[in-house]
Amino acid sequence: MSDNKEAKGFLATTNIEEFWDLNKNILFAGEWCLREKRNKYKDLKYEIIPFQWNSESKTFEAQKYCEYICDIVLEKLTLEYNKKFSLKKDKNFYKIIFGYWLIHFVHQAYDKYSLIKLAAERNRLDTICLSDQSYIIPKNFKEFDDLSNNDYFQLQLFSQIIKKVDFIDYKIKKINFKNKKIITKNLLLKKIKKIFKDISFKLLNSIFNLSNYFYDEIIVISNPYFKEKSKKFILKIYFKSKGKIIFDFLLRDKINNNQATDIEFRKAKTQKSSSFVDLVYDVVKESIPKCYLEDFNKNLEFVGNLYKKLNKIRYTFFTYQSLYNNYTFQYFVALNRDKIKLFSSQHGCGYGMDKFHVPENFDRSIVDKFLTYGWTEGNLTHPLPMPLLIKKKKKIVNENRILLALTTRSVYVIRLLVGPKSSMNLIDHIDDPIKFIKQLNYTDFLYARFHPSDKERWNNELILKNKVPNLKPDNEDSFYKSLDRSRIFVSDSLGTSFLESMQSNTPTVIFINKNSYLFRDSFLKHVSYLRKAKILFFSPIEAANHINEVYNNIDNWWNSDITKKIRNNFCLEHSLTSTRWINDWVKILDNK
Repeated sequence: MSDNKEAKGFLATTNIEEFWDLNKNILFAGEWCLREKRNKYKDLKYEIIPFQWNSESKTFEAQKYCEYICDIVLEKLTLEYNKKFSLKKDKNFYKIIFGYWLIHFVHQAYDKYSLIKLAAERNRLDTICLSDQSYIIPKNFKEFDDLSNNDYFQLQLFSQIIKKVDFIDYKIKKINFKNKKIITKNLLLKKIKKIFKDISFKLLNSIFNLSNYFYDEIIVISNPYFKEKSKKFILKIYFKSKGKIIFDFLLRDKINNNQATDIEFRKAKTQKSSSFVDLVYDVVKESIPKCYLEDFNKNLEFVGNLYKKLNKIRYTFFTYQSLYNNYTFQYFVALNRDKIKLFSSQHGCGYGMDKFHVPENFDRSIVDKFLTYGWTEGNLTHPLPMPLLIKKKKKIVNENRILLALTTRSVYVIRLLVGPKSSMNLIDHIDDPIKFIKQLNYTDFLYARFHPSDKERWNNELILKNKVPNLKPDNEDSFYKSLDRSRIFVSDSLGTSFLESMQSNTPTVIFINKNSYLFRDSFLKHVSYLRKAKILFFSPIEAANHINEVYNNIDNWWNSDITKKIRNNFCLEHSLTSTRWINDWVKILDNK
């Protein structure tokens, strides 16, 4: 640090006040630090570092850089794991097991590293870090993902980076982190539901296993991502395929031995560094979830006893999400990759749209076939229709409700992705919806539906209700039932609900912040056509004005030749469905 800088200020990294020093000039790392606390500290003099990922071109470059870093880290881990566990596996083996966790962790670590570096360039700073003894190691990816929305765990990640760099001075504070974890509500009820669920899964599995005696080629679906009518769809596919397509409910996270922490493997080997590529490997090793390190041998041994007919029966495994959050499935696939075919599929928006889409890139790098909502790109991709959840509306004019689906974003950067992240939530999902509502003439018919995780994140509902007191909530349990009752669907993001609304042929309007998205070239034509049809807007005010104009003659707009053509073409590539989707699944998955 140069001597001509001002007296030291204090860097507050999270929302946790006990790790602030109010006696110094405070520099907040982001808007999340003052989440729901602005009134309490309205007289406090402070600065907030402007959100660093407000440019999607900058985010894109960071995504590419993190991809490069992940590859370097994976190479090193492959060598260390092979030595530790006396194996001779290649990098792809470990990528399948913990590659998706590694991506998320490196993205979060790089976000914090870049932010700390930005802070240090502004002033001489110190901060308070969490002690090493207070760190928690997640059991698996699911726990890591849950903890990533927790202030104390984010403080841990900030602390891990700060201790590795020489940018900022720090003091240490010890807490009992376990007491700070989020307590799950209705735990008893969840346990009861899980017991009944496990029983039903075992019964279904015993039926499906009969197929092993009748076929020498079987398709196994793990985590089919059915949102409604799941058991009905499962049985229909099973019987339609005459038992050749089965579902596996037992190949899921079930081993959690929680072996003693491997301190020797996890401990740091390098000194402080100003380079991210030099420090990140140590931070990764400190943080690997236990199911991928301490429980490694037991997990590998367990999956080695599954599907013992792999040498006699040709299996194709198809999943939507198990490659991400199901470590039993990850181990099984990694161990048997050369013996099985592997399919995965898109499960949400952004696939085939974003210039850089991490889950899509990850899947397509390891699977034999990647199934999409309609688009194709290269030989590995193939369209697979989504289940038809809502039949096409016949008489739109019979409804008057306007359903406004409002998104929320993670408080911290959980992953570098295309679209609004972290603090951008306050612009894209607070400021813009307020502009839309204030411009709309039909607020008496407006019902707002918030994301299920909203209260655990920014709590957009509370903020919006304070600014728009008369805003009516949509209390329908099922999104699909609510959508079916609506005259118009409105969204503030390019999310799955937008795709499902388009699929259902519900009149749809979406407004997004143009600066928050970066699309691949093949999707830009749809952006242009959706704007031409007045479905997509880059201004919430223009979106409201359009609804004001068409509300009383909505059929004239939505059922016009140009709008129908544009909607149909969009759905064919990005929201494909069919009344015969089950037949299509059987045909495509069976390679016929």
